[in-house]
Amino acid sequence: MIAICQQYGIAESTFDYWLSRDSTHQTFENLSRAPHRTYPKVTQAVKDSVVATHKANPRLGCWRLSLFSDSGVQLSSVTIWHILSEAKPPKSPSQPLYILTRFHHIWFIDHCHLRTLPTGQKVYSLIVVDGMSRVLLSDEVILSKNARDAVKVLLRAFARWGRPDEMIRDNAKAFESYLFTHLLGALEIKIRQTTPGCPWENADAESLIGTLRAYLYPQINRQKTVGSVGAVYAAGRYTVGQ
Repeated sequence: MIAICQQYGIAESTFDYWLSRDSTHQTFENLSRAPHRTYPKVTQAVKDSVVATHKANPRLGCWRLSLFSDSGVQLSSVTIWHILSEAKPPKSPSQPLYILTRFHHIWFIDHCHLRTLPTGQKVYSLIVVDGMSRVLLSDEVILSKNARDAVKVLLRAFARWGRPDEMIRDNAKAFESYLFTHLLGALEIKIRQTTPGCPWENADAESLIGTLRAYLYPQINRQKTVGSVGAVYAAGRYTVGQ
């Protein structure tokens, strides 16, 4: 057999595989080095037994369940994993967090740190993004993250763009202050607060902050004054935000 395989360029494993698949040579099955055997089909009764065993012992994983035979069939951990995956109920389709119907329907706001000057002064920007157009509506820089500066920026944005119906904010102290909440309440703007630890609920503002950091920080980090930082931010805002 070895000589014939060498003459015709056939691997010994190929011959062993043919031999194991031939029903007339079942007597050589124990001598075969074939990579796999033919296992019995996994019936629905076997699947139900695996699922019932897992429900009765939920702490048992696929590997431990494979140590037991169900209905006389020895199953691998991969087969058990597929059986348990098929038995899981289908996931319900995800629902959108916000339904946008028109421009200036929902605004997303958040603070963005732009630069810490050599003097120690920190420069921020209040990110105000329209949910429908994804446009950055303000190019002002502020020197603190308090409610007074945030309200000033928002009032100038209202004067230029109009008032939105809703506003999405995070859990910053400035957005929870009396000045901020009562002013927007007087303007009949609904405020929606994101869940703590869930920044994806304010995705438009967070995404734009990441783009600003990647695009503007190399230029902003070279600036030495608040005016130069504001000039670079205002110039780059039209490229990034629009």
